[in-house]
Amino acid sequence: MVKLKNIILKNWVKLLLKLTQLKKKLKFYSLFIKYKYTFNARIMISSKVTPVEECPMCGEDNIRLTNICPNDNTDHKICRSCINNLKHKYGKEFCAYCGERPAIVNVPMTVNQRQDSINITIENNNETPFQLFIKKYKCLLNMIKGIFCYIGLIYNWHLYRMIDHYMEEGEQLNKEVDWHIYNAFYALFLNTCLVFFIATVCENKCNKCNS
Repeated sequence: MVKLKNIILKNWVKLLLKLTQLKKKLKFYSLFIKYKYTFNARIMISSKVTPVEECPMCGEDNIRLTNICPNDNTDHKICRSCINNLKHKYGKEFCAYCGERPAIVNVPMTVNQRQDSINITIENNNETPFQLFIKKYKCLLNMIKGIFCYIGLIYNWHLYRMIDHYMEEGEQLNKEVDWHIYNAFYALFLNTCLVFFIATVCENKCNKCNS
C-alpha cells in the first residue's frame, strides 16, 4: 500500500513539473507573438505611403513627381528623369513651365583615333556670321587695317609736302610718293598737332562766346 502511494506521488510530481514547463513555454510563445505583432505594427505605422502620379512631360505612370518651380507652383511637377534630362541638355535645373530655359550651346566633338585626343569647339548660337568671321580672321583683319592706315598716312604726308611746296615755290610738286616708314610717323605727328590746335581754338572761341 505504501509503495502504491509512493508511485502515485512520484507521478503527480512529474505531472506538476511537466505542467510548469509547459506553462513557461506557453508564456514565452505568447510574449514572442506579442512582440512580433507590435514590431510589425510599428513598421506599418512608421512607413509612409508615397503618392504616385503620371508625369505630364514624358507620360510615365506610377512615378513620384518632384516640384523644382521657384514660385512653388504645385502644378509644375515633373518626374526626376525629366529633370535630369533637362539638366543634361541645358546645364542646370530649372522649371520647364516658367520658361527659364537657358540658351543651347552646341559642343561638337572631334575624336582623333591615332593620337587618342579629343578636340572640343564651343559654338555660341547667339553670335552672327559676321561676328564669327571677325573672330576667326582677327589677325588678318588687323594686318589689313594696319596696311590701310599706313597707306593713308603716307598719302597724308605727301599732301603736306605738296602744300608746303606750293606755298614756297608757287607751283605743284611733281615728285613721286615717298613710301618710307618715317613719313607715316611724320604725318601722324602733324595730324595730332593739328587736332590739338583746332581743339584749342574752338575752346577759346566757346569761352569768348560764353563770356
